[in-house]
Amino acid sequence: METTKRSIAYLDYSQVYGGAERVLNSIAYHLNRGLYRLIVIFPFPQSHHSRYTFADEEKIYLSDRIKWWMGRDRWSYPPRGSDAMARVIFGVLLALMLRKHRVGILHVNLLRRDCMLWLLPVRAMGIRIVGHWRSASADWLPPRRVISLCNRVICVSDFNRAILSEVCETEKSVRIYDCVEQLCSSEVADMPLENLLNRLSSKTRLIVSVGQLTPYKGHDLAIEAFSHIASQYTDVVLLIAGGGSEGERLRLECILRKNDVENGRVLLPAIHFRDMARLYRRAEIVLSLSHGGEAFGLVPYEAALAGCPFIGVDCGAVREFVRDGVNGLLVRDNDVMGVVERMKYLLTNPDYGRRLADALAADVKECLSPKIMISQLEDLYDSLL
Repeated sequence: METTKRSIAYLDYSQVYGGAERVLNSIAYHLNRGLYRLIVIFPFPQSHHSRYTFADEEKIYLSDRIKWWMGRDRWSYPPRGSDAMARVIFGVLLALMLRKHRVGILHVNLLRRDCMLWLLPVRAMGIRIVGHWRSASADWLPPRRVISLCNRVICVSDFNRAILSEVCETEKSVRIYDCVEQLCSSEVADMPLENLLNRLSSKTRLIVSVGQLTPYKGHDLAIEAFSHIASQYTDVVLLIAGGGSEGERLRLECILRKNDVENGRVLLPAIHFRDMARLYRRAEIVLSLSHGGEAFGLVPYEAALAGCPFIGVDCGAVREFVRDGVNGLLVRDNDVMGVVERMKYLLTNPDYGRRLADALAADVKECLSPKIMISQLEDLYDSLL
């Protein structure tokens, strides 16, 4: 007798294709399709949706284009109340779409403070809700009224779960680590990255600070640390890899001028590169210096799988897998000279860096595989259906 498939829907209202979206892609790819029918719901078509590898027929859009009522999605200066109106309309459209496809569980890939109006109509129809909370910042904590709409809240680390416990009863939250997969180069050339790397000499050694352009990601710390070694290591270039806020870009340019770094030694393209696999392989050191630490953070583990050592901040979820001097290098938050010392050591001892990367890569393959994450997710879904 054929098993009836249970329908799971994933909601992705993100504007970019970052770490959370890469993990969603892994979930969709590895989920047992013999047991589950999967659909992924987006508000409206955006260019980064092409980076998902699941079938186009599994993608559903609540609107075929950006419309006048979509608030901040449509207007640079949205009319007052239009953002709330958009969330109400999207929430109703979402609930109707879920009922049409007989969905039993809605999995919200990024649980946010402002998603209550999305979820109220869904909960009113009796559909179970799983929220994925991925932030390390208490400022992004979903309020109790949002948590109350969720049947379960997935936290991406014990550190992340401890923050959520401030508003969420422990029995409603569950820790499931994101999986980490070795990145593959895109079949289509990433021209901004190609052009940038082609301008560099083959002898240039590259340090890459990875993360969206926000003050939280620690690119300022990377620039200040690099300024201390730039004159000594004339063959080394620092690349800030991540798009985002134009205001943050201008702030980092001011920090560059203040530290008097030679022109061309720090590259600040403000672009989300599509081919991070090639960038990791080209790098000699990867920096992940987020102030206060990450809720999980894929960067150290993806770098390790590409054979590249990383330097991170000794706080946040990274401490759940990384041991300083064993499989990575950690410094105190805002410790510029600590970053300087570790960069110098890795630049003069590349074999040591490779050993660190190999050790962390082994831990990733053992503890953060898609198989482990999917098994935990499917157990969670089964408990709700």
